[in-house]
Amino acid sequence: MVDKKLNLDSSLIKSLKEIRENTEEESKSSNVILFFSYDIVNSSLYKTVNYSSWTIVINNIFKYVDSLVTERMPNCELWRILGDEAVYIVQIRDIEQIYKNIDSIFEILCKTKEYLSSGEIFKNCKSEIDIEIMKMQNILSIKGSSWLAIVANDINAKGSNVENAYLHYNNFESIKNPGFFEFLGKDIDAGFRISKETRDRRLVLSFELAYILKMRTDYLSKLNLITFRRLKGIWHEKLYPIIWFHDREKFKNISFEESFKFDELEEDELSREYFNNRKKGNSSNINQYIYEDINGALDKILEDRNLKNKIEKIYSTIEATSEYHKDFTNIIPLEMHCVAICYKVNKSDGSIQILVAKRSSKKKQNPSIWEFGCAKANYKDSIIDTIKNEYKKDFNIDIDLICYEDRNEKQPIPIAVYEIEKGSDIHKGVIFIAECKNDESVVRINDKHEEVKWINVEEIETFRDEECVLDFKNTINIASKKIKEMRENIFEYA
Repeated sequence: MVDKKLNLDSSLIKSLKEIRENTEEESKSSNVILFFSYDIVNSSLYKTVNYSSWTIVINNIFKYVDSLVTERMPNCELWRILGDEAVYIVQIRDIEQIYKNIDSIFEILCKTKEYLSSGEIFKNCKSEIDIEIMKMQNILSIKGSSWLAIVANDINAKGSNVENAYLHYNNFESIKNPGFFEFLGKDIDAGFRISKETRDRRLVLSFELAYILKMRTDYLSKLNLITFRRLKGIWHEKLYPIIWFHDREKFKNISFEESFKFDELEEDELSREYFNNRKKGNSSNINQYIYEDINGALDKILEDRNLKNKIEKIYSTIEATSEYHKDFTNIIPLEMHCVAICYKVNKSDGSIQILVAKRSSKKKQNPSIWEFGCAKANYKDSIIDTIKNEYKKDFNIDIDLICYEDRNEKQPIPIAVYEIEKGSDIHKGVIFIAECKNDESVVRINDKHEEVKWINVEEIETFRDEECVLDFKNTINIASKKIKEMRENIFEYA
């Protein structure tokens, strides 16, 4: 069973309420920030190998990472780029955000790794020869880290116990440059310390972040205790757990143990320690059971390092956060879903057929449910282009959206709007009608769907309501009526 909230006993619930009451004012002036960074592996060596164009390659990597972050985590903000490391921040207002964001952070890491290892990064080189040379020189990869911090907005707030602070430096002499912001504190330092304890294609987590993740059983199995390190200035330089996050579904369905390269233990000390610490009779001074039970290990560390109050304070601060800090995160754009009811006319009998698609059983939201496909509108492309491109990508069909004819601005005609709940968010959607311009034989199944087919309007009665998205049959009936009216008008004026 998946626990969606922290499983606290009664005494812990009481102490949590007391903390929430006693620190209400402090929480209002504090925010929980999730930090994450991506660091290019072997960048220094690559600069000597490809000395003529390494700047273009490194710049393209950062652009690719940023495009993925913008697409999957639109409320994130790039904090800084330090050499070959990009550091992002995202303010946490809901504990569920932590789980969603970690999924995205790791997925971006995996996609960027594949982008580099496949040589796709070089596809825009001048010639095929350049591409092959670039691939031969390619030694680049990527690694990641992520950590949490409670950050005080006002370091001078009365009664505030500041461990991490946010500072905004204004440039009063420049209108164009409003200044920059900085984060300082123990947890910020810890994040940069653990970022040195990760490796190619790995994501290292701070203890606090790992502990919150482990409260959900499906995330506990993704945590891997590698070893312990003494980190300068952290925990009075007592041993700190090095924890790597690994999701096999996002890593080509390869388990953590199988994900090590054949010579990785020869080349890397951290990798060797992971396996050596699990051997009977190992030379480590840490009890072996610590390495065998990640859940017990995190509970033991929490107790021994007296960090229970800190975890509780993270939860209470998140619960007390009512709005986004204007400097910490981008304004979250409205995510608009655009559904096209795609139809075609049967050449033999003139009947109208509708394209329906069954969502993949692996989908977290509405698995194995019949729908019509979907495209997400963005601020870069027009609605028409977004829908046409997405349906071409997903189903390999070319469509023409039914648009207003009596308006100067050509936009598709909506037939309905809808809302769906995703966690704590409510996503908005608009439904349009589109005519398929190519033969049904080209329609294909994609990663999002496990079945795709054309159906006659009469066939909708064979679908059970619980197998379909809300208003599935009603939407088809409305679309069908509109399509018939439109076709009758065409014939009338023909």
